[in-house]
Amino acid sequence: MPNLYIIGGANGSGKTTVAMRLLPNQLNCLEYINADEIARGLSPFNLNAVAQQAGRLMLERIKTLANSGMDFAFETTLAARSFSLFAKNCKSRGYTINS
Repeated sequence: MPNLYIIGGANGSGKTTVAMRLLPNQLNCLEYINADEIARGLSPFNLNAVAQQAGRLMLERIKTLANSGMDFAFETTLAARSFSLFAKNCKSRGYTINS
């Protein structure tokens, strides 16, 4: 059964730091999607200019991974309700939801 790991918390709470240590080393999860990191890749000196594009790319990537049946993780502040529906959809596809 594939795993979905949701790394949630407030801005600055250490989500990325925890994820970078925990996911590959303890959970063997090598697919980690983070909109902030995507934005840094697009425009490292002007993150606000590419925030929406990064968000769209993140959503596209997590949908692709969910369709693949692979273990994956994503980071969120849990402010968007759409992730709740996404997690329910993944669960109906056989994913174990870990948050």
